Amino acid sequence: MILLLDIGNTRFKSAWLSGAELQSQAPWMHDGALPAGLYDNWIRHTPPEAIWICNVGPADLTADIRSFAEARWQAPVFQLNARHRRAGVVNAYRQPDTLGADRWAALLGAMSQRLAPCSIIDCGTALTLDALDADGHHLGGQIVPGMRLMREALGLHTAGVGHHDASDRTPVFGRSTGEAVAAGVLQACLAAIREFHRHTAERLAPERPRLLLTGGDAPVLLKALSVLEPVHCPDLVLQGLAAAVGDSEA
Repeated sequence: MILLLDIGNTRFKSAWLSGAELQSQAPWMHDGALPAGLYDNWIRHTPPEAIWICNVGPADLTADIRSFAEARWQAPVFQLNARHRRAGVVNAYRQPDTLGADRWAALLGAMSQRLAPCSIIDCGTALTLDALDADGHHLGGQIVPGMRLMREALGLHTAGVGHHDASDRTPVFGRSTGEAVAAGVLQACLAAIREFHRHTAERLAPERPRLLLTGGDAPVLLKALSVLEPVHCPDLVLQGLAAAVGDSEA
């Protein structure tokens, strides 16, 4: 049994890997520290053989987990970092180790789940967009602010904006400043996704790449992208961690 952890800027997800079976758990929010309830949950579980982490949040969280795992379980902790090649995926970056660990894990996950060719959209604090061909070659990607960052940028610096979270029912034409911000944020993200996926499809023609959505804001975007037949992959990063665990090149 191996414990897999996907740590983002505001929340993290976990899963227990037993053989090829992945048992994902409900996500937890964090404010830079692991909730005490999570430790209680772990203590009640069978001790893992090892812990694998994909962390793009605070580095202190990895240190806290390492201390807990070594003291409580005597289990080794491994942190996923991008490299040139792993688990059938070839990294497009000129400096492979500078690709974000979450984007790398998502690429590994898409390949391991036989979802390539694809556009991979991670809808988190940042909106990251990556393209992967059928042979596992990463074409590169884009990064733009996610919905929360866009909204906060306007809300923090513009008086009287108000707060409205975007949803799949957000109107195109806002009738208050808050509604207009929510609509603009949503449409900006949708436009970025559609345009990126269009370029991916043109680059990979005649193949028809899938559109994969993961991350906390994915459910908000799925309905508006329905014409592109998006595939919701909430555990893509965890699946990528599992692929790394099983990689003979590890």
